[in-house]
Amino acid sequence: MHLDKAPPYSVTWTASRTTSRSNRAYLKHAALNGTIIVNNPFWWSADDKFFNYSLAEKLGVAVPKTVILPHKKHPQGTTDRSMRNLEYPLDWEGVFAYVGEHGFLKPVDGGGWRDVYHIHNREEFFRAYDESRDLCMTYQKAVEFNEYFRCYVVGQRRCTSCLRPTPARTTSGICRIREL
Repeated sequence: MHLDKAPPYSVTWTASRTTSRSNRAYLKHAALNGTIIVNNPFWWSADDKFFNYSLAEKLGVAVPKTVILPHKKHPQGTTDRSMRNLEYPLDWEGVFAYVGEHGFLKPVDGGGWRDVYHIHNREEFFRAYDESRDLCMTYQKAVEFNEYFRCYVVGQRRCTSCLRPTPARTTSGICRIREL
């Protein structure tokens, strides 16, 4: 894509492709040039699950018990000194007493079910947390459900077509969860 050329599309629907930095850059360029982007690539920069959960709770939406966890490994460009304000060692007993042992460990940002772990016990939790590298993670209580829907909203209208994914469905990349 050349900087001085607008994309040839008037509308682009994107899902997990926004996980690539080059695709996000392209989509932002397309949006700047008038392309309507479904699944806004600018949101990726602002997406923060922990903040979103906090906001939902403040607005009266029921949110499962959730904690934010420090990085397993320091992110590039940080040191122990950068993390000196964090509680260490972490009170794991307090984490499990609050959230429970059945939950989801997932990055605080991102999408496409990348690096999401369905946790059933402490052994699985620590194995998954050890694999989380330098990602900032949230741990959220699992909610038992019979049906799960994702409804897309465009503007102020709810779309009539909803996805009905299941955690086992992986062919489209929707709801792919790493089982341990």
